[in-house]
Amino acid sequence: MRIIKYRGFTIELSGSLLLLVPFILYDITEFIAILVTISLHELAHFVGAKLTGTKIEKINIFVFGCILETTTDVGLNLKKDIIVSALGPISNIILVLVLNVLPYDYSSNAFISVLIKYNLYMAGLNILPLLPLDGGRIARALVSCFLGYKTGSLVVVYFTYFICMVMIIISLYAFFVYNIGLMMIVLLMIYIIKIAHKEKTRSSFYFISNLANRKNILMRKKVLKAYIIVSYEDVKVNKILNKLLPMRYHIIIVINKSGKVIGTLSEEELIESVFKQGFDVIIRELLLKRD
Repeated sequence: MRIIKYRGFTIELSGSLLLLVPFILYDITEFIAILVTISLHELAHFVGAKLTGTKIEKINIFVFGCILETTTDVGLNLKKDIIVSALGPISNIILVLVLNVLPYDYSSNAFISVLIKYNLYMAGLNILPLLPLDGGRIARALVSCFLGYKTGSLVVVYFTYFICMVMIIISLYAFFVYNIGLMMIVLLMIYIIKIAHKEKTRSSFYFISNLANRKNILMRKKVLKAYIIVSYEDVKVNKILNKLLPMRYHIIIVINKSGKVIGTLSEEELIESVFKQGFDVIIRELLLKRD
């Protein structure tokens, strides 16, 4: 549901915020504390995006954070992704530290005590390596350094599926066997799985978009670190593309079955072949056509 459109970006509220309704009905103090916690968390993300030069298109606020949709390649720029993601939980931790350091007895102040509690909850949950949580985005950035963005995204998404399913099974078991009310956790895990699936789709879109824009990135940056990939001649282009690392320029060395180098391909040649011939073209065919 869109609520605000301001200076080119839209703020949307997720349906998961309905999980806060019981807090409104039960205790308005807790609701205000949660609202302050979420607002601080999202403000930190917004500041991080501005500091890294990331143009925000949409902010989707859900119960434990937000999803930033950008017109720039924040998801493919590992440093930007880590900075923007980390500032959310860091802001919550800083507020807790400040409130505990100040010479004031907060034990008698119900609002401050609840505010500290929910900021700890927000920080603790968001550092979990699950997409779309901040920890999941940081984990994806780190894994992408070694496996490439597309593969790194899939690894974190499938890890998210696994952990959420385990939590759902444990919660349902506790509910039916021990009559422990953990259905809120079940709903939250289902929601995280749903958003993780969307992140999987978006990562494929970002990957294709980045392929089309890699030459522009090189022209803008002027200098990129090179990364060498060695491949057999009978490998499909798609398999090599999955190994491309964000913000790197790749040189592909092609060898035959005996290990002899039979040619090299630039990243640009590889990407051009994809848009002309598709993902299933064989590397050997590219070398033959060039010759």
